[in-house]
Amino acid sequence: MYLSGRSIVKLCGLDAEEVQIQPNSVDLTLGSHFWIPSEWDSTIVMDTTRIAHNCGIAGEMGLMLTEKEYAHPQYESGNPAKIRKGLIIEPQENIIMSTREKVKIPKGYIGIVDGRSSIGRWFISIHCTAGFIDQGFEGNVTLEVTNHSNQRLAVWEGQRICQLRVAIAEESHQYYGVYQYQNYPCPSKGAR
Repeated sequence: MYLSGRSIVKLCGLDAEEVQIQPNSVDLTLGSHFWIPSEWDSTIVMDTTRIAHNCGIAGEMGLMLTEKEYAHPQYESGNPAKIRKGLIIEPQENIIMSTREKVKIPKGYIGIVDGRSSIGRWFISIHCTAGFIDQGFEGNVTLEVTNHSNQRLAVWEGQRICQLRVAIAEESHQYYGVYQYQNYPCPSKGAR
C-alpha cells in the first residue's frame, strides 16, 4: 500500500512546499551538487564483495554557471562543486546528481524514487536502476541523470525533478549500507 503525499511528508520529516505534495507522492527537487564521470581508466570488475580490480574512476565536479555553459573543476572526493544557476546536460550525457531534500525512511517502510512525467517527456531519466530506498536509509537521494534526447537540456537547483513514493514493508529491518547518511552525489562504491 502506498502512502498519500501528505502522509509521506509527515512520516519522512520532509519540508515540502504545497506544490510538491501530490496525491500519492512528494516531488523532490534537484540539489546543489553534481558529479560528471569523465573516463574509465580500465575495465571495472564489480563483485558482491565490493572489490574492483584494475579500476580507476575519473570524474569531474562542476559549478553551474549560466544556462549556456558549465565548468568542470577536477573531482576531489568529498569536495563536490555547488550548482549556481543552470546546468546543461548534453545529449546522451550521464551525470550523478542528488536531491536537495534529505530523506529519512523509517523502519517498516520503503521508498521508491521515479522521474516526474514532465521531466520524462523531455527524455531525461533520473535513475538507471537505483530507484529503491531501503527502510532506515537517511540522506540525500543520489540520481543517475541521463539525457536520452538529441538536444542540450538545462536543469537547475530547486527544480522538481523526481517523485518519492513510500510503501509499507512487510518486515522491519535497519539499512546499514555504504550510502547511509550521504550528503552529496555519490559515485558507485561497488566499483572501487
